[in-house]
Amino acid sequence: MVLSIDTALALWRQHDWLIRHAMVFCVDEKSQIQALDRTQPSLPMKKGRCGTMTHDYKRNGTVTLFAALSTLDGAVISICDDRHRHQEWLRFLQVIDELNPDAKEIHLIADNYATHKHPKVQRWLKRRPRIHMHFTPTSSSWLNMVERFFRDLTTKRIRRGVFRSIEDLIAAIDEYVDRHNTAPRDLGPVTPYNCGCHLRAMSFPPIEKEFLL
Repeated sequence: MVLSIDTALALWRQHDWLIRHAMVFCVDEKSQIQALDRTQPSLPMKKGRCGTMTHDYKRNGTVTLFAALSTLDGAVISICDDRHRHQEWLRFLQVIDELNPDAKEIHLIADNYATHKHPKVQRWLKRRPRIHMHFTPTSSSWLNMVERFFRDLTTKRIRRGVFRSIEDLIAAIDEYVDRHNTAPRDLGPVTPYNCGCHLRAMSFPPIEKEFLL
């Protein structure tokens, strides 16, 4: 049963249903995050002068961040890897599985990237019937709520950062995720213009009338 957007929003407002039956995560990878070291030190903003940052840089490698954002409370599960093939995706799925042993069901919302549908991934999922994959429409990965977390990470920690090695970059990402998880933000009211959109891709068991508003 594929829910209409109105029914999905009504169900979403009933958090008790999700708490009793499932954990729902928005998952994706942010690939090719560059560890950039500036050729000259950046100067902080002060009265009468904007902050400065050189246009040229030294590139010290890249890293891929895999992240799963809980749609219940906004907490993030993450790992960093050097590539984003199906092998790394499977390792990330195993982490999600191991960190949620008590969930009756785990629903993962992802885009249509081929890695997410690799035959080895499909076989792994068949052996774990409690894990369900749901995909956003083609060319609509921006509907996935975890993209907002990637945006915040980029603007608040990475864009103006100085990273002299891959290890420095990974440490900065892990520190940001840890700080985020100390006080994760609830996603707030759902509208068709934010995280409610991607629920159109999800299937749920029939809904009792008492859950509909």
